[in-house]
Amino acid sequence: MQLFEHLDNALVQIENHNSYVARSAAAWPSEASAELFDDLEAPVVGKCHRASFWRMIGEPVTNPIDPIGARRFRVGKAIEEDIKKCAQVAGIFVASGVKFYVADIDLSLELDLVLIDPETKQAVIGECKSIYGYYAASEVIKNGRPKLDAVMQATMYVNEFRTGAAIKEAIAACLKQRDKLQARVEQLRTELNAMMLPTYLCGQPAPKEVIDAKLKEVEAAKSKAARYRIEVDYDNLAKLSDGPTAAKLAYETRDDCQTKEFDVQVWTDPFDGLHYPMIDGEPYRIFTVESVYERYKILQKHYLKAVAWVEKELGDTAGEKGTEAYWAKVGQKLRDLPLDLLPKAEYEFKYGAEKIEALFKAGKIGKTKYEGWKKKHKGKTHIGSWRCSYCAFLKRCLPLEYPEYQYLALELDNDEAA
Repeated sequence: MQLFEHLDNALVQIENHNSYVARSAAAWPSEASAELFDDLEAPVVGKCHRASFWRMIGEPVTNPIDPIGARRFRVGKAIEEDIKKCAQVAGIFVASGVKFYVADIDLSLELDLVLIDPETKQAVIGECKSIYGYYAASEVIKNGRPKLDAVMQATMYVNEFRTGAAIKEAIAACLKQRDKLQARVEQLRTELNAMMLPTYLCGQPAPKEVIDAKLKEVEAAKSKAARYRIEVDYDNLAKLSDGPTAAKLAYETRDDCQTKEFDVQVWTDPFDGLHYPMIDGEPYRIFTVESVYERYKILQKHYLKAVAWVEKELGDTAGEKGTEAYWAKVGQKLRDLPLDLLPKAEYEFKYGAEKIEALFKAGKIGKTKYEGWKKKHKGKTHIGSWRCSYCAFLKRCLPLEYPEYQYLALELDNDEAA
């Protein structure tokens, strides 16, 4: 028996998710993005709207995670869990797994870690990230430049929770919802047990289809309740200040175990009134907080507009609204949309020669990759955004944008291309 053959298959299965048509425009935290003022590399940072849209309409993944990527996710999760345990031992842990809902953009977020400053009692939102490789050590650890995706996330948290009082309210609401869901599970289990007793319906157990339906309801309730993994240190929660909060973006490298941390706040420009990230006391005039929220709304409007167009096209032929059959037809129609009805691709799989030269001069392309491209070494006929190379829908998008490069999607080595 080859142990890792079995383990890797299981790990990939765990980390990959089935595609499905979203029945609402609810956004995902991992799909945050913002318009950049410096658009040399790309006009935006974060998730491409086309990739997010394809996720929402159930487009099948064409570039699934492989065993190596799945292991990296697993190690990253283990490090985050270890940091939580260390915080508990250190006596600065307040809570973890605090869910909250941002109604303005239909977005559910979760605070991985809430800490307390032992001296000031200030609430500190901890966002822990594990990284690896030369680029991580050079940019984040050595040069002190946090990844902008993580900055966006931390900035949103600070923006939503300006005070310790707001964090306390969120913790209380999350605990209440968890208890409510757990109580619902117990209620359904009681009903299921009663159905299976011979005293039900003239002394006979409930019909199999009724029991199966109730079992499905129980499993759905259990799955929903399991999403609430909140843990709380009530002693530290009671000590937490109601005043202004802070956020800590904490990095740890997975290969050589170095660490780097950044203080993240929201800074208001006194001239334009807009809000910007502030890292270690220095404003980052790279993107505005407003842009993050606005781009979520743009994505959601695109989804809603597409669904409305499809529903009009289908008319009465799709069946009763809200049913599985109805959404299956809607999803198929959405996945067949022509290119001009899709969000535009916001990153480039293949940069032009002029852009490559400019990016190299700006230090955004490494010397080895640049020289490989110049010499066409080992098939390096192009340089482009690493986000395209790692996109789950690469093979779907590539023939739309670069028909002449379609074959590369079959041979692309993500680590080399990145």
